[in-house]
Amino acid sequence: MEMAGGDQLVTSEPLQLVEMGLYPASWKQPQTAYTITLLESYHLLSLQTHCSAEDFYTYLRRKTDNVAPKAVPDRYRELSNSAREFAYLRQCKRAGETPGKITARGSLTVRCPCCPQPGINMRVNWKDRCGDYSYLDALFYSIDGNFRQSQRNKPMDKNDVALSRGAGYFADVDDFQEYASKIGKPEPEPTTCHKFGAAGYGGHNGKVSGIIALACRHMFMLPGSIVDLNKREAYLYVDFAVVSGMQPYVGLRLVKQTYDIACQYLINFGRRLEHWKQLCLTLSSITTFNLPRTEGAIGLWHALAHQLLCRIFKSPEFMPGSGRYEGEGMERIWAITNDVSARTKEMTSGHRHDVLNDVYSDLHVRRVLRMYDRFLTNCYGSERQEWSRII
Repeated sequence: MEMAGGDQLVTSEPLQLVEMGLYPASWKQPQTAYTITLLESYHLLSLQTHCSAEDFYTYLRRKTDNVAPKAVPDRYRELSNSAREFAYLRQCKRAGETPGKITARGSLTVRCPCCPQPGINMRVNWKDRCGDYSYLDALFYSIDGNFRQSQRNKPMDKNDVALSRGAGYFADVDDFQEYASKIGKPEPEPTTCHKFGAAGYGGHNGKVSGIIALACRHMFMLPGSIVDLNKREAYLYVDFAVVSGMQPYVGLRLVKQTYDIACQYLINFGRRLEHWKQLCLTLSSITTFNLPRTEGAIGLWHALAHQLLCRIFKSPEFMPGSGRYEGEGMERIWAITNDVSARTKEMTSGHRHDVLNDVYSDLHVRRVLRMYDRFLTNCYGSERQEWSRII
């Protein structure tokens, strides 16, 4: 609000546009505006079909003049910026956060309502359980790398940062850079099983060759657990993803972890953690290194590529407390979201993180609603519609 003519309050031009259902392409002296309905349509299309802003704007130009679309003014850049801001504002609205003032870690994420979260959905006296009942309070999660979610090596704006920085599913970028620079290039660890291309023997190229991430057994990404990879899925990246992603869960007593190479990963995990603490102890996003007791297993599908002993002693089917957990939920997440890489690999680093954070949150929101629907169907059957109306 600005003062004009004495006591009269005048709304600024950009906010006047918003009040009329238009979104300004800039916030100082807007010359271009898009209807909010159009931005809502593009946002939904980008989540459902992974349509790029360029394709959507090309469609608009052809819709305006299909004979000579290039005669229509080019406002692609303005649309791309506005769509990015609009998606971020919708995330803030859903989380009840003030745009630009977000400080809480993972505050824009949608967390799993079923997994144990100390201080949120667990009984006050849950630690009084003993013996095998500790499995009821265990967190089950899987680790996996994805080389489809890459970023091309081309000139980019170095000053571009994610609007959702620190509040989404990616680990703190500055903390990781400090950690990686101090740890240096780690020495290869000997393996007692097969050599796997992703774990240091691959030849992936690009500015970012992919991501490593953690997801719970209900297919929800863990906040602060995604780390960009450079060429390979080395333990350097996986360790940071695990420690960063486990920060909200350090109060638990037991964690059940599945990883494609679980037979090797946890062997020297403690030693690598001690080395980390000696070289780089103070990081703003890492409050503690005291992680819960971790039991490792190999996902059932990946276990078929391992030796016989791995298939027996590292299979979730034969480990106490695992139930029917197969540990391959990450693969299904990649299958659903991989198509978005066609546009994110061309983006700047900050824009790419914003889009991926938005895509994973959208996946989680729909999954929460399906949980609710299945709960009503399984518990109330034919009475589901009546209970849905009451709730």
